[in-house]
Amino acid sequence: MLQHQINPHFINNTLQAMKALSLEGQSEKVSRIATMLGRFLNYAVYEPYQTVALETEVEYVKNYIELQNIRYNDRILFDCNLEEGTQGLMMPKMTLQPMIENCIHHGLGSEGTLTITVSAEIDARGIVVFIYDDGGGISEEKLAEIRENLTINNVYKNNRSIGIVNVNERLYRRFGEAYQMDIRSHTGYGTTIIMKFPLPKEMEENT
Repeated sequence: MLQHQINPHFINNTLQAMKALSLEGQSEKVSRIATMLGRFLNYAVYEPYQTVALETEVEYVKNYIELQNIRYNDRILFDCNLEEGTQGLMMPKMTLQPMIENCIHHGLGSEGTLTITVSAEIDARGIVVFIYDDGGGISEEKLAEIRENLTINNVYKNNRSIGIVNVNERLYRRFGEAYQMDIRSHTGYGTTIIMKFPLPKEMEENT
């Protein structure tokens, strides 16, 4: 159910962007978005319950950002740094895309560029994935609201079934209390999403 909430949300947002561009007469951009959307849906919709490696999620994040850059005239920059050993971390499909969408929604202003960085490292307790953007940040009130929703761990109770809260519950249901999420942000100084995953069993044995 959680997975099926992600896909229509993403598709609707993309179709709304196509509608706006078509009204502006930008048929070439509409055509490019349609092509990119088809490519992305091959990943997101078919076998939606499949788990994939972190490096695979990153590749499709690149596709998503390329799609968004058609709309935003290449104003979104992307960087990635995965420490050796983290690339194979398995997670549900469409874990990173809603996070990146959140970065764009809160961080990209009417002018200038937005840089989004995905990095991952191994510490003593697990694998930590960071998603950072250098955008406008999130207000204290909005950040407090998001953090409160994250603690509920039930999107049906708080009626906020899309985006970060949705991803948080999907990961919590998969990994249990060994998984954690935190968000840090200051207005004007960007936002960092931190996701802590337990070490895979084979890595625990090697450690």
